[in-house]
Amino acid sequence: MSRYLMATSPTMEAYIDDIAAEMTELTGIPISESIARINHFWAGNDMSNDDDLGNGLVYHELPHYWAMAILYTEVKSWSPDADRSNWDLRPAPESGSRYWTSEQ
Repeated sequence: MSRYLMATSPTMEAYIDDIAAEMTELTGIPISESIARINHFWAGNDMSNDDDLGNGLVYHELPHYWAMAILYTEVKSWSPDADRSNWDLRPAPESGSRYWTSEQ
């Protein structure tokens, strides 16, 4: 079973892995939480066709963009060096929910 709930191509899965790693680097949350947040954000989407317009739009942004968009309720600056100490994180999916496909 894949750690992601959405259908992915190998290329998209590697790209989403980069997003998860960026989320962990930005906030220090465990990789399992990054994966759960991604699963919650994109659950139900089919990301298996790399030629699909929707996936093209995902690839149009760098992993940093998606990490910030998934993590924060409001992105006040896209700079990697921004002070995010007073930014609000979106709530993580409930512990034990279906979104947690990796060890917590």
